[in-house]
This record gives sequence, structure tokens and C-alpha cells, in this order.
Amino acid sequence: MDATERDVLRRNTERLQAMVAGDLDKVEAMMSENLIFVHTTSAVESRTQFMARLRSGNVRYVEINELDVRVELVGEQALVLGSMRQEVEVAGAKRTIACRALSLWIPSASGWLMRSYQSTLIPAAA
Repeated sequence: MDATERDVLRRNTERLQAMVAGDLDKVEAMMSENLIFVHTTSAVESRTQFMARLRSGNVRYVEINELDVRVELVGEQALVLGSMRQEVEVAGAKRTIACRALSLWIPSASGWLMRSYQSTLIPAAA
């Protein structure tokens, strides 16, 4: 893994840590103004919508564990691919979400910004 890939991976990890810590200003600063965020439910949100939902307190990320994460550079952009297990509280109800995720990161003057994110549920074992 080269220095750029390590930098993108570090930035992605910092975003997840900030989500768990409730540091929503930091989370927002790491996202492009043109963010497209696709949830495991297929709901699509802009940065404004996603941040409003987080700031409402209705959704709280308790724990996020990344698994099998890798970075692929595509020109001047970077893809982060992997899976994760999330412990989330939604309207006070605890949920565990296992998903695969793909995010696109773009360079900016303030560092790498997440431009898009899409996650897909990993089905529970039968």
C-alpha cells in the first residue's frame, strides 16, 4: 500500500471514528458538498439530509468495525471497498448491521473528501 492509499484509508477510518464519537462537525467536514449517500435500505441522501438525520439524534452509531478494507486508486480519486459491522441505535432501538460498502473519495485542499457512499446488507447466515 502506498502513501496515498494509506492516507485515504486513514481518512476513512477517522470518519467512522468521528461518527461513533458523535463529532458531527468533523464528519461533515470530511464529506463533499455534493455527497450521495446510499443506505442499506436503498434510501438516498445528500450531505445535508444525511447530516440532518445524524444531528436529529434519531440515529446514533455506537460501534463500527471495518473488515477486509482496501483502497484502489482510480486516477486522482480513490475507492474504498470493504465490509463492516455496525452497532446503531435508531429511535432508541439497537440494531446490528453487517454490510459491504463502497465509497469514492476525492482530493481537496482540506484533504480527502468522501464524494459518494453505497452499502449493501450482508444476509444473515441461514
